[in-house]
Amino acid sequence: MAHQPTQAAMFRDLLRAVQDLGRQQMQAPSQNAQTNSNTTSSVVEQFPCYKPPSFNGMAGPLAVEEWIRGLERIFKHLSYTDSQKVLCTEFMLVDAVGHWWESVSRIRTKAQQCNLIWARFEKEVMANYFPQALRDRKETEFLQLK
Repeated sequence: MAHQPTQAAMFRDLLRAVQDLGRQQMQAPSQNAQTNSNTTSSVVEQFPCYKPPSFNGMAGPLAVEEWIRGLERIFKHLSYTDSQKVLCTEFMLVDAVGHWWESVSRIRTKAQQCNLIWARFEKEVMANYFPQALRDRKETEFLQLK
């Protein structure tokens, strides 16, 4: 069985990645970068306080929709950039989902990965774990309930 990362290890890795992102943004600020008052340390301190759920893809297609909805509730209270949202969320992808995301991420350039917007991240995760055809079928089932 694959080794489950501990929450402490996940947040240590998250801190390291957010610090790397902060250094990248300071070295080469993007023209489209949003003004953000969050420092690297506050991002790392705030996100875990909301107890973000992890996602392993095992609970079925409706679970991914709930997982994203839960993360969006957290992000509603935090002023994160899209890059920070994606970066924090990547650490909540575990087991096979984490491996899938790593393989998807490898085909992007470093710049594409750093500039990945939340909507694109959400779309890719939903397309893989709750495909549109299945969403349409579930919607039809719901509408036909009596």
